[in-house]
Amino acid sequence: MRFRRRFARFREAEVKGILENIGAKRLLSGQKGFGLIEVLIAVAILSIAATAFLGAISTSAIAINKQDRKITSEALAVSQINHTKSQAYQIAPASYPIIPSVPSNYAVTSNATAIVGKDGNIQLITVTVSRGGNTIYTLEDYKVNR
Repeated sequence: MRFRRRFARFREAEVKGILENIGAKRLLSGQKGFGLIEVLIAVAILSIAATAFLGAISTSAIAINKQDRKITSEALAVSQINHTKSQAYQIAPASYPIIPSVPSNYAVTSNATAIVGKDGNIQLITVTVSRGGNTIYTLEDYKVNR
């Protein structure tokens, strides 16, 4: 019996020494774990971080969608200008044929206007790209009758 008590005290001292070495002083001072307030504060901090993260993802998705529309409309306008320049010269005011590969949710127009005070061999080409009835992008260039 005496041996068991000595061994138990030795074992208890050894465990305390190990716990002190790893920095577990809270367990040695009688605390059993985290309190309700500590857990609530940790959950609140995690909630704030998650909300900020989800807000950043949402903002990024909106920006990517907006940039995609802009790039698509610019590419359509440049393609239409090149297509218009490859067409036969028409006397202004005129409307040139539209490229065949316009996505279904976009509309493209290509109009030629005469330049006042110049000869009839040069015209201003205006290409307008719209989506849902709203003009997204307008591009102007010149076409010369050669």
